[in-house]
Amino acid sequence: MAVITICKKYNLVEEVEKIYKKETKADKNNYRNYTGRAYFYIDTGKKEKVLQDFKIALKLCPKNKFIIGNIKTSIKKLSK
Repeated sequence: MAVITICKKYNLVEEVEKIYKKETKADKNNYRNYTGRAYFYIDTGKKEKVLQDFKIALKLCPKNKFIIGNIKTSIKKLSK
């Protein structure tokens, strides 16, 4: 995760996206990979991708209140 933080700090958006894609591909059943990437997409304004990743995370962990709350917060944030 430190690599992602450094890339974000220096605005290396493409590199961060590659890292997240690699992580989600390597472990498709880890909801944290999808929520992390969703936050990244929020930062970059990619609304459709945010919701896609949160939907996948919610399918993996349907009763996770953290994910449900983040979906609601993200929708509000992206609609501004």
